[in-house]
Amino acid sequence: MEELLIKNASAVFAILGVFLGAIVTGIFGYVGKSRETKLKLAEKIIDKKLEAHDQIINLANSMHTMCVVDGEHEGTELPRYPALFSNRQDFDKFFSYLSQIQAQSERWLSAELKRELYFFIDYLVTLRKWTEQVNDIGLPRLGVALRNDFIDISSRIEDAAHDFINNDVVKINFKTDRRWHKFQPDETRKMLADTILVKRQSELQQIVNGEIT
Repeated sequence: MEELLIKNASAVFAILGVFLGAIVTGIFGYVGKSRETKLKLAEKIIDKKLEAHDQIINLANSMHTMCVVDGEHEGTELPRYPALFSNRQDFDKFFSYLSQIQAQSERWLSAELKRELYFFIDYLVTLRKWTEQVNDIGLPRLGVALRNDFIDISSRIEDAAHDFINNDVVKINFKTDRRWHKFQPDETRKMLADTILVKRQSELQQIVNGEIT
């Protein structure tokens, strides 16, 4: 047996070499395929995140869209209001649009952006309660008074979305953000208290009636 192995040593080593080579190739192939699969998965997740943040940026941009109040006006600056205050239909349509965007994108958003978005929702809940009885004449008047609230809130939302794109995407952070999605209650109350909606709440009816601006 030993003599047989000695005589055929080169053939035995050749077979062992092929066998070991196949094992090594298989291991490297598996590792390479696993890595490629992870990279493809990471790419898909990043694409989802980018798409979600783009949707929020589009939402913020829609809040910047302004309309000019009809009629003659004093002064050089024409009174303007966010387009969603044009009439009740546009007002309700914006709420539906926001709900749709939130449902589609929330799981992919950064915690910072979620907090800004949920603060805006808290703001809108307060606004919607108050505007239930406001007609199409009063809504644009109210929009003029609250215009700066929408500019400030939309700018914060847009900044948070761009921060993600400029930071997380560059770092290729493909994990979903599981941090708490709302500001602390005290912070939310303080932020709401700083809005025109809350500061001028006692005057809103007069604003809607056109008695003051």
